Amino acid sequence: MQTPAFAATKTARTWKLFRGMIWVAAVMAACLCPTLAFGQTNSSWNGGTGNWNNATDWTPNQVPNNGGGNTYNVTIDSGGTDVVTLNQSATINSLVLGGLTGSASLDNLSGTAENLNVTGALSINQTGTLTFDNGSTVAIGGNGANAGLIDLEGGSTLTVSGNFTNSLEIFTNLEGQPHPKSDTITVTGTFTNVPGASLSIGDLNAPSVANVGQLVNEGDIDVGPNATLNLTNEPNGITDVVAGSRLELLGTIKAGSANGLANLESIEGRLDLFNGQTTTVTPGSGTLSVSSGGLLRIFFGTLIVDGNLTNSGLVQTPGAGILTSMLTVTGTFTNAAGADATIIGFSGTSPVWSFGTLFNNGVVNITSGTTLNLTNSGGSFVQTSGVTIVNGTLNSVPAVQIQGGTLSGSGTINGNVIMGGTISPGNSPGILTINGNYTQAAFGAYVAELAGLTAGTGYDQVDVNGTANLDGTLDVSLINGFTVALGDNFILMKYDSETGTFSMVDLPKLGNGLMWDLSYDPGFIDLSVTSGVTTTPEPSTYLLWGAVGLLGIGIWGRRKFRREMSSSE
Repeated sequence: MQTPAFAATKTARTWKLFRGMIWVAAVMAACLCPTLAFGQTNSSWNGGTGNWNNATDWTPNQVPNNGGGNTYNVTIDSGGTDVVTLNQSATINSLVLGGLTGSASLDNLSGTAENLNVTGALSINQTGTLTFDNGSTVAIGGNGANAGLIDLEGGSTLTVSGNFTNSLEIFTNLEGQPHPKSDTITVTGTFTNVPGASLSIGDLNAPSVANVGQLVNEGDIDVGPNATLNLTNEPNGITDVVAGSRLELLGTIKAGSANGLANLESIEGRLDLFNGQTTTVTPGSGTLSVSSGGLLRIFFGTLIVDGNLTNSGLVQTPGAGILTSMLTVTGTFTNAAGADATIIGFSGTSPVWSFGTLFNNGVVNITSGTTLNLTNSGGSFVQTSGVTIVNGTLNSVPAVQIQGGTLSGSGTINGNVIMGGTISPGNSPGILTINGNYTQAAFGAYVAELAGLTAGTGYDQVDVNGTANLDGTLDVSLINGFTVALGDNFILMKYDSETGTFSMVDLPKLGNGLMWDLSYDPGFIDLSVTSGVTTTPEPSTYLLWGAVGLLGIGIWGRRKFRREMSSSE
């Protein structure tokens, strides 16, 4: 039998044990369900159009805004059409905007500056759109990710304290306000622009700024004319434009206070320079490489490569309207097989390239109104295969050496030309001018096309303001259905003096009793059409013909002697 005292003691112990179990259960619940245990609330937009501060538009019916021990993880994605206006400043734990279906947009109240502070993560999915205007701010305390659309207008700001991944579109001044203010994007950590994604800073001349700790770009980045991309924790700047990526620079890129492209090593993607600035690149390896899939284009401004440049892809200076572009390589420009290096001139522009030395195995195209200078003392232009088209001006000291491939165009070469490949003037046809000596080696060939009777427009001509030293092949063809007639003549080459002759001549076949006459005259080479028909003279004329023949031999010998004297002067 228990005494009353003992029974009371037992009851008290049982109650203490029970309270302890309740406390343990509460702790376990807090660990397993933190959103409930610590006052965190998952808040979802109910759908449709409404204002942030309307509690009935949320589930639960509370306005998401941290305070009073409550914090909010917000999701705006009903699967339908969601339009939410932030009409108050708010602080929340996290934000998920959009999903896979429907649409979800979050905007500040028109005409007012609102502040949204997300202490944790921001996630914008593919149907989500975030547009802030009027100097509004979005501050992200953690990491961010965008698979939808972000647009900052009117001097608004997006700040991310962690890393940010963009897989679709981010703009500043997308709506093209007529008097744009400076919008700012700041990512303290790493900004990753994945393949297919786009970051556009300063659309329509907006003076926007993007401050990025470190940049990983595999998509498209456009820096507008008045915009700046600052790499705040990447002292070497951009060293590689990776395959599949594009960097279009109309504004400024910086690594700290330095030029953000100063240490550029390779271009496997696409780099467009359009900022009118002088950009100097000093590759650490000594050579800037443009890969087979790479594209370097200078629309407006000057690019100086302090070292060498090897092109296996496409290098262009297209120019733009009246804007001028220049490319300078202090060392050697190597144009590999299959590569294209083209200087493009438009009305009012005169793009200039200046290289120490050039080695070509691909295509070098100097279009009308443009200039290529070879600047190194003793340096020159050397082509072992490929094509060089000169419709502008090529300045090469001491010489242009075509060891293989083709030289064509209707421009001017200032320097000597040594031809071991094929020279084919014009663009079917044309006149190629050489202000220097022309030497055609035994393996060289002059390919001339005839389509009319006027040099330059009707047939090809090489105009040598120097000495022509001839050997190799002359290959003449008729094009565009052109036929010759008796008495037609073509001045295929002009020169100050000449030595040698073509060792092989290939001429089109003629009918109707016509034949070709090729003569090496003082000052020019003349190809003319003569009659191939002969008649049998009467016996009484043989004596007269014999006398005339002896006289002709004497004149021929004198002309030949005078020609040799003239050639040796």
